[in-house]
Amino acid sequence: MGGNVKEGSIARSAADPLALTFVLLQEEEQLPVSYHKIVPDMFKDGSEVIVEGIYDGERFFADNLMTKCASRYEGDLRKADTSI
Repeated sequence: MGGNVKEGSIARSAADPLALTFVLLQEEEQLPVSYHKIVPDMFKDGSEVIVEGIYDGERFFADNLMTKCASRYEGDLRKADTSI
């Protein structure tokens, strides 16, 4: 499932540095997410993310959290040098 991290929703546990919660926004829907692993470097408020895991009817427990790359890393393949 994918969406954006809601601004101001990221909370980290003081007792467990790997414990993280945030709210995932997808259009007008909001979903609370729990994650307990190392987060990607580009994870922050407003990030576009993809989560994989289990939904218990109230909260999504993510086993995998991926951030989509910012557009500054995207290139135009038509302009790529193919003379390698």
